[in-house]
Amino acid sequence: MAEGNGTMSPGVEAELLAASQPLRVPGQGDMRVLSQGAVQRIAAQEGVTAWEIEAAALEAGVAPIHYLRNLSRFGFSGQIRLLRSSVCLVGDPRVTLKIAARLAQSGVGRFVLIPSGDSDPPTREPLQPRAEAEIRSANRSAEVSIETADLKRGDVRLVLKRSNVAIGLLAQAMEEQLLEFACKVTRVPLVLGGVDGMECQALTVLPGESGVALVYRPTQSHIRSQRSDALLSDVSVMMVAGWVAEQAVQLLLGEGALLAGRLRYAHFGKGEMVEAPLRGSEQG
Repeated sequence: MAEGNGTMSPGVEAELLAASQPLRVPGQGDMRVLSQGAVQRIAAQEGVTAWEIEAAALEAGVAPIHYLRNLSRFGFSGQIRLLRSSVCLVGDPRVTLKIAARLAQSGVGRFVLIPSGDSDPPTREPLQPRAEAEIRSANRSAEVSIETADLKRGDVRLVLKRSNVAIGLLAQAMEEQLLEFACKVTRVPLVLGGVDGMECQALTVLPGESGVALVYRPTQSHIRSQRSDALLSDVSVMMVAGWVAEQAVQLLLGEGALLAGRLRYAHFGKGEMVEAPLRGSEQG
């Protein structure tokens, strides 16, 4: 995992313990907890990010209070791992922001968004405040940045090298293949989602394995391979955001059932939802 952005003073652990309060948590016993205000204050004093302070607190046995629900699922070590993780999201911000917000709720510390498509121009200025507002409404401690990259030139690899997991929500199968290749070169696992009206799909591609080339075949259900004109239904967006975020967390923690070699597909207009092996994949 990549390390943090700053160096904390030797006395930060004692300061975290002094700022914490005892609390009896149902089902988890007695804990020392840290308020979000204390996290922000100590981060400002130390000149580091809030997620770094939260990770340091967890390492000292102190639970940031807004992660109490998460700790019953991930434990202290899992939450630290998520906080120290970086996720790169490539594609339509209308969907990638929903996914990032879900991951922020789980406690992922850093996000890099590379926008594409016609919905938002791929520039830093208009998207940055919206991304920060949406992601930090889920978790004030999340670190958010916007970058530009051209999949055809392959410069997305520079961003991927700093990421633990990549997520793609793209409008064309060719773009998905380019991102998959960049992830293969950088050895970064990839979760691909797609939305086309009332249809959506998701799969996970591990480094070195085949994914996109096995999806768009007439023998299985899938969304269109070219969908630049697609309308995004709220139900499809929320469903694929949940699928993709779940896969990303499982990759970051190294546990859980992955959609590697499998495609999950839903058509809400027809009431259809299937999960099937990709023919030709090692897993299938």
